[in-house]
Amino acid sequence: MVAIIVLNYNSSADCRKCISHLKRQEGVEIEIIIVDNRSREDDALAVKSLAAEQGCTFITAKENRGYNAGNNIGLRYAAEKGYVYALIANPDMEFPQRDYVMRLVEEMEARKEVAVAATDITSPDLSHQNPMMPDPKGWQSSFNWVKVILKRSSKDTPDFIGDFKTSHVCKKVS
Repeated sequence: MVAIIVLNYNSSADCRKCISHLKRQEGVEIEIIIVDNRSREDDALAVKSLAAEQGCTFITAKENRGYNAGNNIGLRYAAEKGYVYALIANPDMEFPQRDYVMRLVEEMEARKEVAVAATDITSPDLSHQNPMMPDPKGWQSSFNWVKVILKRSSKDTPDFIGDFKTSHVCKKVS
């Protein structure tokens, strides 16, 4: 079973679309966890209603401490329930492949040395967003937490690999 965390902040319409895609996933059991990150009252109520309607778990953040902290609420819940895998899905994401989550789990099962994975992400214009391009500003490119998790040296972990069709190690994922 896979926990899927969707962080909502005033995006109930996007959340509804994302959940509809996730509910069509095949070949794997999922629990969708919607964390509301202190949205406007009307939006929070809409997402709470959506969660009840779709059988999703709904958690309200006590305060909005940002994107990472909001996702961490869902990840803590998943860890407490004993999930081996958790997927973070932004509300504006769509999952047209009905076997997306199943294939991601299969890849993780086949590569036990991997702790974090990200798949090819395309925008509506079909431009590829993952893996992330190096940041020309400098400091953001220094994040190499994926490398640390995988215990590889920096020379073995390229900053960016433009080949989105094959699996590979990179320093950061989107």
